[in-house]
Amino acid sequence: DYKKDMLIPAAKDLIASTGVTYSEIEKRTENDREKILKWAVEVYGEYNKEINQNYKSQN
Repeated sequence: DYKKDMLIPAAKDLIASTGVTYSEIEKRTENDREKILKWAVEVYGEYNKEINQNYKSQN
């Protein structure tokens, strides 16, 4: 639990980097730690997918 708590600020920042406001994050997730982390993992996965597509299109 402590490790997850440490990840929450970074997870919120990652989600916010997509244009979502912090208040929207709190509203959508009800400040549920698991929901925040899941959303952040989804954002990270989309980012990686874009990077891989860009890499493949350049080669």
